Amino acid sequence: KDYRGYFESFIAAQIAFKTKIVAADEKEAVDNIGPRSRKVLNFGHTFAHALEKASNYRHLKHGEAVGYGIGFAAILSKKLGLLDTKVVNLLCDVVHRVGRLPSIRNIKATDVFEALSHDKKKIGDSLQWVLLKGIGKPVIVPHSEIGDRLIRQTIEEFISAN
Repeated sequence: KDYRGYFESFIAAQIAFKTKIVAADEKEAVDNIGPRSRKVLNFGHTFAHALEKASNYRHLKHGEAVGYGIGFAAILSKKLGLLDTKVVNLLCDVVHRVGRLPSIRNIKATDVFEALSHDKKKIGDSLQWVLLKGIGKPVIVPHSEIGDRLIRQTIEEFISAN
């Protein structure tokens, strides 16, 4: 079956969505943390960038790291009571259907946590996690509202499972 037409319309819709978000928040305003903030385009990237840094940018391609970042953000969203298990499983399934991801078990959780402190999207001293309340329902949660303990625990569990 030829899916090219489907993918072309899907990609066109995604480009239109991104264009609309960027036009409304060209400079990624620091105080804009709503669902139309440009920050929502960073979904999956906070954890992805930390994984890349912790592995010295050699183990994962950027898209693979973002795939893991999407899974991590979904699980963190669930732990915070924002997302149910069914949606987490759906997101993780979609990521894995795109292609097999290399194992990250050899990356140290402590290195990933440390790499988070170097995230270029920090506001002041706080990371801004782009999480989900549902499919297409992003929410920006400051790291300070989540806490180091839950982030560390989730990183350790996530890495050991992948």
